[in-house]
Amino acid sequence: MPTIRLADIPNALGTPAFATGEGISTASIIRGSQSMLDQTLESAPYTAQARAAAKLGKAASELASGFADSFSKAKDTADLARADTIMRSAWEKQQNDQLELAPEEWGKTWSRNLGESKKQIDSLGLSESASRQFFTSWQKWSQTSKIQIDGQALKKQIDIMESDIALNFNKRLAQDDIEGAMVMLDEAKKKRAIRPEVANALESQAQDNIFRKAKADMAAGVMLKIQNDPVGAAREFEKIRRGEKSETFAEVTETADIVRFNDVAVAEKNRFQRQFDEDALDRILTGQLRSEQEVRNFVGDKLPEQRVLGLLGALQEVPAERERRLAMRPMLYAMADAYDPANDDEQGTEYFRIRDSIMQLPSDQREEPLAMLRKAKNQDPGESTPLKVAVGQMKEMFEAGKFGSWEVGADKKPLNDGEWAKYTEAGKRFAGYKSSLENWARSNPKEAADQNAVYEQFNRLITYERQLQKFQQESTRFRWPWESSAPAAPPPPPITPADVRQKLDAIKPKSSLGPDATRQQIEDEAQRIDFETPLPDLMPS
Repeated sequence: MPTIRLADIPNALGTPAFATGEGISTASIIRGSQSMLDQTLESAPYTAQARAAAKLGKAASELASGFADSFSKAKDTADLARADTIMRSAWEKQQNDQLELAPEEWGKTWSRNLGESKKQIDSLGLSESASRQFFTSWQKWSQTSKIQIDGQALKKQIDIMESDIALNFNKRLAQDDIEGAMVMLDEAKKKRAIRPEVANALESQAQDNIFRKAKADMAAGVMLKIQNDPVGAAREFEKIRRGEKSETFAEVTETADIVRFNDVAVAEKNRFQRQFDEDALDRILTGQLRSEQEVRNFVGDKLPEQRVLGLLGALQEVPAERERRLAMRPMLYAMADAYDPANDDEQGTEYFRIRDSIMQLPSDQREEPLAMLRKAKNQDPGESTPLKVAVGQMKEMFEAGKFGSWEVGADKKPLNDGEWAKYTEAGKRFAGYKSSLENWARSNPKEAADQNAVYEQFNRLITYERQLQKFQQESTRFRWPWESSAPAAPPPPPITPADVRQKLDAIKPKSSLGPDATRQQIEDEAQRIDFETPLPDLMPS
């Protein structure tokens, strides 16, 4: 070790204080000793390590002290969060309890829930600092929550009273005791048993009920008048719509009501007239009405003149026209069978047109087509099929004059005997094509379910009709010398494979054409065979 000389030690050779007689304090002694110790350590070879150890010990002490303080604060924060959760859970429990309790019990229940939550919070062991923070929040929360619960209970009690008053009010209105309902409501208002806004709402409701009841009573009276005389009612509403006054329906003044009841009256009139017309016809057919005067007396003003003329047609028997009228039978059968009420108007215009045409038949020929027409009118149309659609289009073509045109008079009937003949001829063509298409469908049920196959056959028939009309025009028109001669024969009618096979079965000897023959072989065979009798249900020439 190195030698420390006495001379190198400060004050070592000096005179000690106590030797001079000067006062020596404890603090000075300690300072002196610390100074000497520092000087001695600094001069020692391990001075750096010692100082580092001292600093490390000091830092560790400070760290331990800081951690303890931080942990205490963190625990306080967590404990206060738990306390807040307990308070909120108590409030939720209170709200759930109130759903099953009378409002009078809500205050007691909240005191109990509040006490239970306080016990749970006390068991958390809050620190002194956390307790101070919690106490302030607890006081404020317990006071405000009690005020809220009391307010909820009071509001609920008021709601119950108002609900009872409103229920009684509405019961009285439902029993037409309007005066009693208003007296009861006024009494409740005087006793403050109901809030002014709720009372006003009930009064408005009463006024609405009174208005609706008046409207309902008016509507019931109007509907009764319409049902008792639908034809007269429709006539009266027509006057109102023209701006004229109606004594029968003087209570109907609003535009919306006029439109609504007019629609009802027109619909009822149409329904009544359709049924009344049928009843009148049945009376004619059964002999209860035998003359024009009897028919007009029975009808009165319930039917328009055009419908009366249709009925009178059933009385007419003209022996000289029997043959002409009999020629209409195929057409009328087809038209009756093809009638679709879904495509008719509300007045049944199409139905009565066909029915009036049937009445043109001799009396002993009317029953069957009339029954067919009435069946078509009353039956469920069922699901649409390609065949039904095609027949409907074929009927539209007939009415549009595609199978032959004719002129009509004011009554929508053919104008004269010549026009009747054209009408009948066009109807026969329509009937023939309809029958042919339906027979094809029965013979080929699989193809008849295919829309494309049905329209292919439909077009084949229509193409033949156009070719036939062209032949008739070409065979009768004037021709110049340089023009080719008129066609010598009409076009052959369309022939289907089923027609050929049916004909082949009737021909002796049997044809060699087998069931697996191709379409071309069938057509070649059809041309080869000489048909001596017409194929089934071919169109009239």
